[in-house]
Amino acid sequence: MRWTKRVLGRADAARLIGVSLGHLDVIIHRNQDLVDLFSEKVGHARRFSLQDICVLRLAHILERFGRTWLFAIGDALELLEQPPPRQAVLAVKQGRSMPVITEFSVHGPLAEPTLWIPIGKIVQEIRESADGLAL
Repeated sequence: MRWTKRVLGRADAARLIGVSLGHLDVIIHRNQDLVDLFSEKVGHARRFSLQDICVLRLAHILERFGRTWLFAIGDALELLEQPPPRQAVLAVKQGRSMPVITEFSVHGPLAEPTLWIPIGKIVQEIRESADGLAL
């Protein structure tokens, strides 16, 4: 399945993101000004690409770490223009405006709280799960 082709429906998107269908509907409703950045309306149905699903999964994680949805979606869109390599890890430090993709390495104590997200592994798992869907 192509990274940017919007062919997945709401139910499949919610399952791949790891949220309930109701939670996905809340995300869509609360982000009406941004919804066209991470989905497309086709008739009465909303469609998602693998990129959209990965953006929403990462935004959900970032939001739980304290970012607003606006910044979380913006960061995720910028970071996931292309699928990251499987070994890619995202370092999110509180107080920084933008997370960075890096290799996981810690030398001594961290100066600030850091969330390490195995973004490459997450994207790979979503892609493998989506391959099994009948489209």
